[in-house]
Amino acid sequence: MRILWSELAHEAYLHICDSINGHFGRRTESDYKVAVDKAVKQIARHPNLGKPEYELAADGSVRSKLVNGLSKIIYYTEDDTLYIADVWATRQDPNMLIERFDK
Repeated sequence: MRILWSELAHEAYLHICDSINGHFGRRTESDYKVAVDKAVKQIARHPNLGKPEYELAADGSVRSKLVNGLSKIIYYTEDDTLYIADVWATRQDPNMLIERFDK
């Protein structure tokens, strides 16, 4: 399965990594990156693994996978492509995710 990251997802991922590094250090940032990579690989193998995000798509086609309790990967699939739409820090207001996704 091909994996494509949106610009929004990539920027959010980098921001979360920078934040983790600033607060907890490089080791924790490295552990987080490994966890994200592992989660993306799991999703690519089993696209229905994540929880449907009905607030983002009423048909449940948009899903999320929690990563270390720090963030969740928001994704959907089309044909043989996994689209990483966003990486969402879980401490944020969930309503903001809906606004970001609608853009």
